[in-house]
This record gives sequence, structure tokens and C-alpha cells, in this order.
Amino acid sequence: MFLDHAITGDELPPGTFCLTYDDGPGQTEREEDPGPRTAELGDYLHSQCVPATFFCVGKFALEHGDILATLRSFGHLVGNHTFDHPSLPAFVANGGDACAQFERTDATIRDHVVTPVTFFRAPYGDWRLKGQSHSNVAQALNQSALATRYVGPIGWDIDGGDVGFWRDGRSAGECAEAYFRAIAGAGRGIILMHDSTADIAEIRPRNRALELAHILVPKLAEQGSRFIRLDAIPQIVSAVNRATREIEGR
Repeated sequence: MFLDHAITGDELPPGTFCLTYDDGPGQTEREEDPGPRTAELGDYLHSQCVPATFFCVGKFALEHGDILATLRSFGHLVGNHTFDHPSLPAFVANGGDACAQFERTDATIRDHVVTPVTFFRAPYGDWRLKGQSHSNVAQALNQSALATRYVGPIGWDIDGGDVGFWRDGRSAGECAEAYFRAIAGAGRGIILMHDSTADIAEIRPRNRALELAHILVPKLAEQGSRFIRLDAIPQIVSAVNRATREIEGR
């Protein structure tokens, strides 16, 4: 079921974080080059006992089913981030088929979803038209037969602005400092990062998410931070339980 407001992790205990990545999956052939490295990122996080959620864009998931299988094997969650990453409120208002956006991606990622429901995050976090308290996107998506098997939209509590750093050609170290500041300010919650870039092709090959993880994860662990999977967040557990009861007809 799609709600009017984003689900976040602001009720987590202090020092508890959930890593999420948007816009992939992607891969880069030459090891010495920056760029999307979703499989390697999933592998590294697994080696550090850090679960993550990867919100996949359907057009990329179609190309990289092997990467999704890798993420699943490492215990990470695979979520839905639409098929080609439109800003959904305007898309729906202009007659766009939001159900097709998430249904096409659902068909692509379905074999790699291990939870009773699938998690959905809207591109850019856009969910309501300006000035509106109710979401035209939620209203549209809830018309789909798949809606009862979904929980969303998944929001975030912490964003260090990684895409802007990659756009400007700045280092992973500089980006990490921005995330450490944002993390210190929030103290807990869902962290937004990007393992690729969905719709700005020139930024994609500059991605340094893997390098960023190599800086963030050890330092946060050293500080005593705890990492949990998205489906362990209290607000999400509640939403999943409600959706599961609906699926089971209870």
C-alpha cells in the first residue's frame, strides 16, 4: 500500500543507521576508473556485515539481473525506483501511467525480492504536488493490483548530497565529510546515497559510491554505530505487518 507521506527512520535508537542506494544497478569495466560498481559495493558491505537496500531503476535492472542476484545472495534488499525515473507528481498530473512505471520494474526485480512485500522509493523523493497534503501518486499507484504487495514511499533522514560531489568531480573524501556532518546532525536514520545516476548520463561515470563506503563504514563502526536493514525499522515493520495481513486476507 502506498501512503500519503514518506516513511523514515527517525524513531530509531541513537547511532542506528540504514544504508540505502538509488538509481542502479550499474557496473564499470576498468577497475582503475570511477563509475557505478553496484556488485562490488554490495560485496564490500557484506564483508563488513552491513546490510543495505538498493532501489533499482527498471531500465538498468533489465541489463543487470546478475547484479541483482549478487545483491540478494549477500542479504541486501532490492527495491523499486520506477522504470525510468520520472518526477511522479507532475508525471501523474500530466496523464502519465505511474502504475506502468512500477509494474514494469516489479516484473524485472521480482525474482530478487526476498521479503513479503517490495519497498518503493519515488525518484527525487517527489510524492505530492506543491501545496497538497494528499499524494496524487499514492492515489494512482493504489489502483494497481500489485499495490497490496508494496510498502512506500520510503524516504530518508540523512542526505550528504553525493550526486553533487560526483557532478563537480570532487573526491570521495570530501563527500564523506559532508555525510559525516549530516549523520552527526541527525544522529540516526535512513541514509540516502546513489550507486549510479539514473538520468544524468555525464555524472554516471564519475560515481564514487564504493570509495565513499570504504570511508564511511569503518569510521561509523569505530564510533559504535549500528547498521540495520530497512525492514528492521519500526515504522517499516508496522507497515509491512499491515500489508502482510492484507495479502493474507486477514
